[in-house]
Amino acid sequence: MLPPGLSLIIFFRKDQVFLCARSLSLRETNIPAIVSRFDAPVYWKVTVKKHLADEKELVVSIDSYNQGVPEISHTQQQLFPALAEIKRINFLSINTEKLLASAGSEGTSQTIIHDDQESAVEITKVVQESLSIPIKKLNFQLGRVTFTHRFKGFLSATEITIENYELREEFDAIKNYFAKVFGKKKIQVDVTLEIDGAYARISAVSSPEIASIDKKLIESVRFEFVRTLKKKIEPTIDKSLFTADELLSHFGEEEFKSNTFHTNAQELFEDLLQVSDSKHYLHLRYLSSIHASHILKLRFVHNPFSFIFLVEGDMHYHVIWETLDTQEATYLWHVDRDIESLKRALRKIEQIIHTVKVQGKTAYLNSNEPDRFRRVYHDYSLVKEGFLKWKGEVERYLT
Repeated sequence: MLPPGLSLIIFFRKDQVFLCARSLSLRETNIPAIVSRFDAPVYWKVTVKKHLADEKELVVSIDSYNQGVPEISHTQQQLFPALAEIKRINFLSINTEKLLASAGSEGTSQTIIHDDQESAVEITKVVQESLSIPIKKLNFQLGRVTFTHRFKGFLSATEITIENYELREEFDAIKNYFAKVFGKKKIQVDVTLEIDGAYARISAVSSPEIASIDKKLIESVRFEFVRTLKKKIEPTIDKSLFTADELLSHFGEEEFKSNTFHTNAQELFEDLLQVSDSKHYLHLRYLSSIHASHILKLRFVHNPFSFIFLVEGDMHYHVIWETLDTQEATYLWHVDRDIESLKRALRKIEQIIHTVKVQGKTAYLNSNEPDRFRRVYHDYSLVKEGFLKWKGEVERYLT
């Protein structure tokens, strides 16, 4: 039982509260929710008013509000085992102005408590450590990455922050692509510790890999993501046509946000052309330029990777299926120019694509398809001349 009148030091760092080596969270105190963390080291001198042992709760009054890292008395060190049992702290008469001033203090250092009570004497020294941290353990946030690490000789792990204003929280779902671009699965982190008594303050932290993340490297990550997207194993689903959002949802990473790199289908289309050795580059550029995006969003087919375009003719809609990098003819269907007919045609074309994927194109070509279907072949012998020949034939069918 902790006696009334006992003087203690309570240390605050970020959202953690320390009476001893074991920490509590701010939410395990009655500090108002308006304060969610302390940005710099803060400590309060308090007096015990009541110790509710059964509830593992401590009621204290605040004697003073202080900045910096405190020296822990030998008396409090001896009480560490009893203080480690405390699950909640209630402060009497918190001074709101002083509380907010403490919470708003600027600073970037981080503090942890040594697990050896006998070492908690007045010592000040600087230690530099080089850590090798797996990228999968990084937590990408807005403007920074964080991870937790337990330094040798200290009881609890601490959260370490490395700032980089190019980072966004959306990158957390695709952190493995950063590993691919870096060419390694771990990053180097250099940390400077200032050890003072029972506490160690992180005064500096850096990483050459995190520092190298700029717009150019993020672009490399984006292209790596798009390359991998093409190679993903197709899930077992009864679906062949995808919008850009649906494609990224089905073939992207778990918890991946479709707007991480691309705000619309055209941007994804452009990246796919850029990372592919497309046999139909000119053809796809042309079809994209005449695609009626105001009527139909560009549709993607994953296997073979290809696109469904819509061209608005005078009398008909024309639905065109063109592959990205396989030697396939262009498939073209004519549809009555009304939205319901277009919807029915798209459902049927999705079934046709599924048949081609499962049974091969011969199965569809040998079926009794009405004359509203056309195939336009490619001439690969001469790039420009072959494209112009193909374009002329397609335009003849689009009248």
